[in-house]
Order: sequence, then C-alpha cells, then structure tokens
Amino acid sequence: MSTIDTTDERDDIDGIEVIDIRSGDRSTPFEHRVEPVSKTTKAIKFLEGKRPDIQISSSAVRRIAFGAVEPALLEGARLERHRVETGWLSVITYRAYTLLLSPAIENDRLLDEAHYAADPDTSNNQRVLAMPTAHDTDATLVYTDAMDDLLAAIDRASKSVGKSNPQEVGRRIVERPLTAVPVTFLNPGRHPDDDLSIVDGNSRWASCTADIKVPSSSIRPTNAKDPESLLPSHLMRLPLTERRDLVREIVKNAHRDINAATGTSRAARAKRDQATRLLNAMTVPVQVIVGYTDDNPSMGMRRFPVAVRSLLMRMNVGVKSFEPSSQNGVT
Repeated sequence: MSTIDTTDERDDIDGIEVIDIRSGDRSTPFEHRVEPVSKTTKAIKFLEGKRPDIQISSSAVRRIAFGAVEPALLEGARLERHRVETGWLSVITYRAYTLLLSPAIENDRLLDEAHYAADPDTSNNQRVLAMPTAHDTDATLVYTDAMDDLLAAIDRASKSVGKSNPQEVGRRIVERPLTAVPVTFLNPGRHPDDDLSIVDGNSRWASCTADIKVPSSSIRPTNAKDPESLLPSHLMRLPLTERRDLVREIVKNAHRDINAATGTSRAARAKRDQATRLLNAMTVPVQVIVGYTDDNPSMGMRRFPVAVRSLLMRMNVGVKSFEPSSQNGVT
C-alpha cells in the first residue's frame, strides 16, 4: 500500500499556509472571501468620474472593479504614468482575481506552427490572427477576428507558455505585477465582447491556473459531472457576473476541502496543501493600462497599440526558457 493511502502515517514536513492578502487590519484570522458586488459600487463611480487620465469604457471599468480583491482600494487610487516612445500610458495597480484576467491573444508565439489560408497544404486547423487595432477614443485594443479563432489561439498559446516556462506558485503568492489592457472584440458571436487581456505575465497566469479543475456544468451547458481542466476559453465565454461567481465557488470549495481534511496523515496534509496552493494562486497583482496621451495630440489613440507593445518586454517574442535555478525568481 502506498504511503498516501496510509491514513495514520505521519511526517515532519510543514504544511503550506494560506497567505493573508489583506492590506488592512489583520487582527482576525484570515479566510479568503470574495466581496459582494455591492462593494464595487464606489470604485466604479470613482473610475467613471471625469478624469482625463482614464480613457476606458464603462464595461472595462466594471471588469476592473469586479476583478479587484479589495475594490475599496480603487476608490481614490493613484494612477501611475509610464513613458513610452510615442507618449504616456496611465496604469492602475491592484490585486486581482486571476480568473478575471485572460491571457494574451498572441498567436505569434506559434507562427512556425500556423497554417496560412493561401497554403494549398493547409489543414485549416490554425489561423494567423490580425494584429489588434486602435479604438477611436479609448485606451483599448480592438480585435477583428472571429471569436472562435481568437479563443482557439488563446488556448494554444496559454498551453504553450505554461509548458515552456512553468512558474512555482501556490506555496507563496505571486508578487510581481502582471500587465493587462482592456480589449474589445468586433465579432464576439454569442460571447462577451470585451475582456482584460494580459500582455505581460502569461506564464504566471498559466501556472496559477494549471491545477484548477471545475465541474463541467460551471463552464458550459452540460450535464457532465466530471471536473475539467480550466482553459482560458472557458472563462472568456462566461458573462462577467458568472465568471466572478465561479471564482467565489472555487474559493469556497477550497476552504471546504481544507476544513474537511483533518488530522496529520500524509493524505490529509496533501489535500490541505493542494487546496491551499489553489487559494494562494487565485490572486495576482496587476497593472491595467487605462489611458494614453500621445506626444502628438492630433494622433489621438491611433498609436496606442504601438505604445502598448513598446512597454512590454515579451510582446511578440518567443517564450524564453529559464534555467531551473532562475524560474522562482520571476514569479
């Protein structure tokens, strides 16, 4: 019989702890709880106020507020300005729920595997996507491809970066901020027409979500009960409120598993550690680009995609493989 099946077996390894992510009072024991939607109202009002440095849609504001672990901290939040080649980007930084961000739409990681429509030998399995364009008035990237093609590319890219550059997450929380930008889809079909897309930090996102399994009924209309590994496309198909409810369900189930796995056996410790890793990976710091001021006012938002790309170290480059000794240093 294996040791994990020996319920009275004990070991001396310290268990993993749920890390307290509260920014304020820590005098009471910490239990991760997703704030009710009503707690986002003031944050939304602040972000939608007349601020020249915030140039995003109301739907993007809701995604930021709904995704914040502590939405109250967004009230009166100070924006930072980042210099790029063509002007200034405005960003807001906060801790977000990992599952309320989506990985990058960047099939150029896989160009060597893509099939072109003009190629007579194409198997028509993969498409090279159009580069995002600028929105007329908002600091937002616009995607014109069909949503099914976008979702397929996102899933492939996320799987690829997760395998090529895995990060160790769960024993500790992610501390280095990801970078995200509002995006809109011109051909969403039956899916939501906007999202917050990660443009730097995709390997951290993939590692945070690698071990999350959810009931099939939570991510698509089905009667199946077997848990499925979570894919970005599962999340992006959900309306914002349902996506947030899924986070609440996963957090609640993780705490239930921790409380149910009593005792000091290896099996009990393994179950508690697994649930604890999940909780520690459920949030990430993120800086979201919310505005852009071009050095040439007549350009408006036309150079916004260029500005975003110039800010990022990994945009449009292949995945860098890190040595094992270096992997923990980039989480």
